[in-house]
Amino acid sequence: MNKRIKNLLIVIAAVVTFILIVFGFGFSETLENIIMYGIGGLTILILIVAMMDEDNKTIWTMFGILGIAITAGLIAWSGNNDSARREKEMQERLAKADIEIAKKAREDSIQHIKDSIQYVKDSLQIEEDSKKLYAQEGDTIFGQFYFGMTEQQVSRIKEIINRETRGRISIAGLDFIINNCKYYNNKLYSIQLRSANRWVRYYFHDAYDYDDSENNYGDGHTLVNKIKDSFTRKYGKPNKNDNWHFTHKDILVESRKDDSIREGLLSTQNWAVFITIDNPQITRQVEIEEKEKADKAEEERKAAEEDYKRKKEAFGGGL
Repeated sequence: MNKRIKNLLIVIAAVVTFILIVFGFGFSETLENIIMYGIGGLTILILIVAMMDEDNKTIWTMFGILGIAITAGLIAWSGNNDSARREKEMQERLAKADIEIAKKAREDSIQHIKDSIQYVKDSLQIEEDSKKLYAQEGDTIFGQFYFGMTEQQVSRIKEIINRETRGRISIAGLDFIINNCKYYNNKLYSIQLRSANRWVRYYFHDAYDYDDSENNYGDGHTLVNKIKDSFTRKYGKPNKNDNWHFTHKDILVESRKDDSIREGLLSTQNWAVFITIDNPQITRQVEIEEKEKADKAEEERKAAEEDYKRKKEAFGGGL
């Protein structure tokens, strides 16, 4: 065998082996594309030569047809490899997602345990602080007000305050008035104070912009902090977000809109600072009873509707 032919066969065998390895293992989409484009380009070149070389046209055409067949086969093979690669990539993503989900579940479980432990610690601390506070002040709310007062007793104290200070109660250097009192079985369980002085804020609905026109209090954050600083000296640091919670007393300090009037795009809002002090146990009991009452009313309403429908059907829709 001619040495040149032998070397050519070795080169062809090496090239074919390389192509089979690349497409057989499907490890590189880039290499597959280079090989396909290379063989495709070579096939086009061969067909051009076939058109120009009349003497060897048949041979060149056969090589061109062979090149087309090889290119088509490689394209189909690469398509199968692409599907396999996408499937493998999808499986890898799913496996990674499962790992992340499992990791997140473990982290959430650990955090839940930590939160539960912290909740128990906080509850025990609140209970201990509540006992100390109750030993000092009992059912006192503030001043002469205490939980369990009758409405008549509250009215008498309010009359004294109205007579002596025109209904104003000073807390942290700010004047407040009694805004609302709540009773359960004629026993006071919640009292709310509102700052005697309110301030106006304008809300432009088209520009989403506030413009304070009085006292420059804005959202009242400075006033709230002033009151909270005063309460902190008495009750310690807030233990319920920014407020105080004890087993027999809840204290909430906030600034918010008291009322509002809208004219077109302009809302004129009256803002104030509110201090709400209530007995959390009775408040919870009232909430439960109110919910039970609302649920019962809803059941009665539905029963009345069903009864009306039955009567209407019985009378042939004549009701």
